[in-house]
Amino acid sequence: MGVVIVWIILSFLIASAGSSRKIGYLQSLFISLLLSPIIGLIVVLFSDKNSDRLNSLKIAHDSKAISDEQYNQKVREIIPSSQDKSDTKNGTILFFVLGLIIYLIVDNCSNS
Repeated sequence: MGVVIVWIILSFLIASAGSSRKIGYLQSLFISLLLSPIIGLIVVLFSDKNSDRLNSLKIAHDSKAISDEQYNQKVREIIPSSQDKSDTKNGTILFFVLGLIIYLIVDNCSNS
């Protein structure tokens, strides 16, 4: 049981690091939970940072390679709104609670 709890905690920490990268919070959480936290960490570290993506987008906008409308649209895609963040947080909490309940039921059944 201790290994599972450590696995879950590490997965959430790695997902938190993934939230500031292209891969995002949920994808890094699922990869970490399903495969392993080590694989999740590798995937997160190889994912582009949002700050790097914003810098290259700003350079393209300043050089007039993209229009103002395209620039604003792409910035909105990179930086999630507060509603998106709230939905992600609520979904993560629900996922964690359901997973914990299922784990406790399975653990209780196997001990009986």
